[in-house]
Amino acid sequence: QHENYAGKVAVIDPANGTVLQRIAVGMDPSDIKLHPAGGLAYVVNRESHHSHGSLSVIDTRSKTVVATVPVGKHPGRVAFHPSGTQAYVTNSGDGTVSVIDTASHAVVGLIPVDQAPQHVVFHPAGTHAYVSSPEANTLSVIDTATQQLRGSVTVGSAPWGVALVGDPRVA
Repeated sequence: QHENYAGKVAVIDPANGTVLQRIAVGMDPSDIKLHPAGGLAYVVNRESHHSHGSLSVIDTRSKTVVATVPVGKHPGRVAFHPSGTQAYVTNSGDGTVSVIDTASHAVVGLIPVDQAPQHVVFHPAGTHAYVSSPEANTLSVIDTATQQLRGSVTVGSAPWGVALVGDPRVA
């Protein structure tokens, strides 16, 4: 009989590909990112379309969950501010972005954006975050200092991912 691996993160030995351990997190984990300073992994747990999701914070050394942070409905992706002091989680079920303080693992803001936000990327200086909303065909622009939506740009049909490329003409 197969063990149910739903809601678990597998720790794999890269040398031989064997599973060393499975860490229980919330239901339906959809994204995982390592904190820029190392030592912590952030796992987005979608839960269900009708309930709020969560963010599991794993200490990568002890391989234990050190915090579970409630976020919005049906979260999908997590990204870190360049300073590493905040993580942004997109909540497609309620059209918001949860802002998490990475020192306290607490939600410190909830930013309304266009419907069904998916991916988020930060300007290298950390001044703005850009959030794709495929259902709205937009890219939302967030002022990270004020945690306010500055506006949205219609970018075409169903923009999913988003990337930021520096201007090579700027020294």
